[in-house]
Amino acid sequence: MKKSLLGLAFFSSLLMSAVPAGDTLSAAAIQKLIDRGKYVQAAEALEEVIEEGHPDGVTWYQLAFARHLNGEFEGAIEAGKQAIAFPEIRATSLYNLACAYSLSGDLAARDKSHSPHERRPSAQAGTRKPRRI
Repeated sequence: MKKSLLGLAFFSSLLMSAVPAGDTLSAAAIQKLIDRGKYVQAAEALEEVIEEGHPDGVTWYQLAFARHLNGEFEGAIEAGKQAIAFPEIRATSLYNLACAYSLSGDLAARDKSHSPHERRPSAQAGTRKPRRI
């Protein structure tokens, strides 16, 4: 629980810098919407930021997160695919993307994409020889 709160605080602080000043809804207001469980409104506000041409990794991450919490797994996957392009958000976004694929039931699609490296035969299940101890 403590770890997840630290992560949320980290992403909240990143989000504060994600939306330029003067936009319709501030980054702080978007974060409050998410914190209060108003995921649809938060997603709409983040979509506006993206349409205005100001998306960054945190914006895509938060959009995926809001959609995921609202049960919109296909939308979360779409936004998560954008978020993984940003190194500062990549690891967490990959985890959340895998969760969204799992909850959407589309595990086959997850296995075909998002891997920057080809799987080596030794890394595939059932191909490694057991080590002797």
